Amino acid sequence: MNIPFSPPDISELEIAEVILALKSGWITTGPKTKLFEKKISEYCDTAQTACLNSATAAMELTLRLLGVGDGDEVITSAYTYTASASVIYHVGAKIVLVDVAPGSFQMNYDNLFNAITEKTKVIIPVDIGGVMCDYNKIFEIVEKKKALFRPNNDIQKAFGRIIIMADAAHSFGASYHGKKSGNVADFSCFSFHAVKNLTTAEGGAVTWKEHPGINNEELYKQFMLYSLHGQSKDALSKMKLGSWEYDILYPAYKCNMTDLTAALGIVQLNRFDGLMTRRFDIIRMYDNALIPLGIVRLDHNGVDGEGNGHLYLVRIPGISEIKRNEIIIKMAEYGIATNVHFKPLPMHTAYKNLGFNISDYPESYRVYANEISIPLHTKLTNDEVEYVIGCLRNIIQNNKISNMINKNDLIIERIWEKDKEKIQAVYDINRDCGERLFLEDGLLHWADPIPLEDINKMSLEKELYLISDAKKEKALAFFCISNNPSAYFSIEDKAIYLDRIGVSPDVWHKGVGTFIIKAITNIAKSQEIKIIRCIVYEKSKVAVCFFQKNGFKLCYKRSTKYFTVNCIELNCE
Repeated sequence: MNIPFSPPDISELEIAEVILALKSGWITTGPKTKLFEKKISEYCDTAQTACLNSATAAMELTLRLLGVGDGDEVITSAYTYTASASVIYHVGAKIVLVDVAPGSFQMNYDNLFNAITEKTKVIIPVDIGGVMCDYNKIFEIVEKKKALFRPNNDIQKAFGRIIIMADAAHSFGASYHGKKSGNVADFSCFSFHAVKNLTTAEGGAVTWKEHPGINNEELYKQFMLYSLHGQSKDALSKMKLGSWEYDILYPAYKCNMTDLTAALGIVQLNRFDGLMTRRFDIIRMYDNALIPLGIVRLDHNGVDGEGNGHLYLVRIPGISEIKRNEIIIKMAEYGIATNVHFKPLPMHTAYKNLGFNISDYPESYRVYANEISIPLHTKLTNDEVEYVIGCLRNIIQNNKISNMINKNDLIIERIWEKDKEKIQAVYDINRDCGERLFLEDGLLHWADPIPLEDINKMSLEKELYLISDAKKEKALAFFCISNNPSAYFSIEDKAIYLDRIGVSPDVWHKGVGTFIIKAITNIAKSQEIKIIRCIVYEKSKVAVCFFQKNGFKLCYKRSTKYFTVNCIELNCE
């Protein structure tokens, strides 16, 4: 089979409506866009809706209308897509990222409380997968921090507190304590991108609640001005006979919705409840088959409300990022497209360059490392759902993962400064395997005794990996990819330079070395690294043979006063 991840569900009804829009002669922002806005407000029970060309535009324009800019701080989750944070950067404010709660896709609310300062103007909760955040908790936190708030403009003064702007890109149609998404946060920004439950191909909208001191019509007018160059008349007004003249009130942006895309959205909204029903039928099929396997999934029917069935996010306990990636590849071999939601922001180059480090967000990494999103869309047939279930079940059972881990398997995991017991295990391996033992036993590299504080620092640099025996829960080996001058990970050179590799003497015969090389190779491939380089001492003949058997070839030799070392490399292409 060939099962795509999330194709749009477009019927003849949408096609007919778009044709009507084309034939009307009005294809940019016009009557259909205004009708779509009205229907969204009615569906979500909100004060007003402004349709735009994306959720990103909706979030950025909202921040700008709220007067957020240089010197301000805006808080969002580290576990989200870039749009949640990039809009903060666009307006010149400081991005403040909060880690998720253990085992959760949502922000740790205790961390959120601690992240608020007198510079905080807006919090952007992220409704991942179509499940809404705990907004009562968020508003409670905001009220407790109300004394810190320093308003910048009249809208902020009207609120008198930090403003909650939901990244509701996933949650159109979801509910929280009986209220629809769009009528819970102060502002809610929706996405109608092609992969969303309701699509306009590209598009988005912002809704807001009634609030004392806020003139809804004036706010709507400002959204329209911001979305169309600050032009005093939109195209619909300008088309009236003799009404050509307009003014530019301020240099603004161009991010309006068109009637062609609104035509799609009007029909999609008419079909929406039926589409959601089908999504939940599929969710029940997945739940009945996959939960007994030990899989943990995003619950769309929590005590606080109901999700909209946007994504079926699963976590497979006990597996590493590397093994998760292997499952994705195997699913692809069965013709099934899967995804990962999301790679945490601190793992991306843009956010690393802004000073963020994933080691400060360990829970986000742990959630990400074993998360897989499987197909959930209304074009799926029951047979296709069963096929997805069968393939995933076979992969899990054949690879002995989740709660059915083979007791003889080796488990590899990245460890962090906070993992005190695991760092101690690395230290114990290192202490027991000094340089002499490594060379005599033909182990992969050198292992000069490393002080515990240095190992702690290695984990802070986020490239320290621990290998454990699943049966005995015993630490067997470790390896480190560090930033040391002689051993480091370099994207620029497309190479991994290995630093420490340590293996307990009593487990070398179990093939741990081969396992390490395989793990490092997988990391290299995932990062598009082409070469792995390592040092092997000349007198360690067993180590040289080991590397040769694993595909390494001599790169160059360097002689010292006492011995010769080989620089060897593996081509990962």
